[in-house]
Amino acid sequence: MVFIFFIRKFLKLLHNLPDKIILNMSGLSMAAAAMRIIADHMRSAVFMAADGVTPSNKTQGYILRRLLRRLFATGWNLALKTAC
Repeated sequence: MVFIFFIRKFLKLLHNLPDKIILNMSGLSMAAAAMRIIADHMRSAVFMAADGVTPSNKTQGYILRRLLRRLFATGWNLALKTAC
């Protein structure tokens, strides 16, 4: 699948993060939780785009826009400021 490529890239980036990773209540690190958010939002955005949805201010386009915004914001907070 296409997502395996991205997951491997994320895991490679995850290993390059600082050693001071704080664990949250469920035992997952904040970085691992952020990676899951990125993967889930990317998968949803790809399927919506495949169905012909474009980012807009109305209905499904608004949802797609919000997914992309959270995906990029989470990546930015995780220090993924350069292209993979």
